[in-house]
Formats: sequence, structure tokens, C-alpha cells
Amino acid sequence: TRNILWVKGAFFAVLDEMEALVEGDYALRCHWHGLGKATVVGRTLTLEQNGESCAIVHAGDLNVRVEDDADGNRRLWAEYPHAAPVIQRICQTRSTRLRPGGRAAFHNVIHTFPSSHPRGLACIADTPTHLFVTEGTEPGLFFVDAEAVPAPFTTDARMGWMKQDRIALVGTTSLKMGRTRLLEATGTVDVEFDLPGGTATFS
Repeated sequence: TRNILWVKGAFFAVLDEMEALVEGDYALRCHWHGLGKATVVGRTLTLEQNGESCAIVHAGDLNVRVEDDADGNRRLWAEYPHAAPVIQRICQTRSTRLRPGGRAAFHNVIHTFPSSHPRGLACIADTPTHLFVTEGTEPGLFFVDAEAVPAPFTTDARMGWMKQDRIALVGTTSLKMGRTRLLEATGTVDVEFDLPGGTATFS
């Protein structure tokens, strides 16, 4: 299952989940494709085009390989002015042993920036169902399991994003802070709370 969170003006968080049907050793792969000069430093893969960059930052212990996509149709990109028409295939791999019902995940954060001003964005994941993203000193939590929501909050949301000043929930009917009910809906809604402003936006 692929779960995508868009934090407007900041980044996309992508959490790809796998669940084992039988016990065994699994070799897992996650592929990305892009154009531009590719470099890998630590957990960050960067594609650079004419002074603008797109970075894919991963969490966890992954192997990363970059190669030309020989099957890519370069002719379609021949007139593209910002980079050579060479499609780069980024292959992330990991191996793990799982029991039936066991879960594994790839956690990635995608963001853009002027090449001359790289961003200090990092991500950490210690379970398959949530991802901490930090830029500066304030972390945010992306989750796809309501049980991962930290106290004092509880919700039934399918997924969400939580920071000190903001909570965004997808497919939820309720949100509580301790015994205080912040949201109760008769059907599932998508909602974003501006905590300092005391407002909520529904979509």
C-alpha cells in the first residue's frame, strides 16, 4: 500500500507498506525515476537540473543504487531543456525476515530547493507505520496507523500529520485530546487543525 502526504510548500512524505502472507526471507525493492544529475550522500539522493534540485531522503537501513533506465524512452525527453534526456532509475532495496502478517515499509520524503541553498531535512522511522520528519528543530509525525498517534491525542484517522501547531487527518470521525473531544463526525472527513489559531478546515 502506498500512502502519500503532501505538506504544502514543504515536502511529500511517502510510506510504502508491505505485509507478509507467509513466513520467509523477503527482498524488497522501491523504484523511483527522474531526470537530472544524480548524487547520493548518506540517506539523500539528489537530482539536479539547471540550478534546481529534487531530493529523496529515506529513513532506515537501505541500499541505494542509481542507473540509467535502458528501457526509458529518451526520445520523449529529447526537447526537455533543463537536463539531459537520460532517465535515472533509483533502486532502494532491503532484506528482512517476516512472519505471516508481519509488515515492512519504505519511508521517503521528497522535496525541492535551489541547488545553492540545500535544506537540512531528515527523517527517522522506527516502525513501518510512522515517520518523523525534521527540518530545523521541530519534528513532525506522519502516521498511517491511529495507534501510532502520541498521547494525549487519540483518533481513528486512516493517516495524518501532527506538529506542535498543526494536525491534519485523513478519513477520520473523531479526535480527542485526553478527555476533551475536538472532533466528532457522523461520517469520515479530512480536516486540518490550526492549533494556535483555534480553527479547522474541512475538505
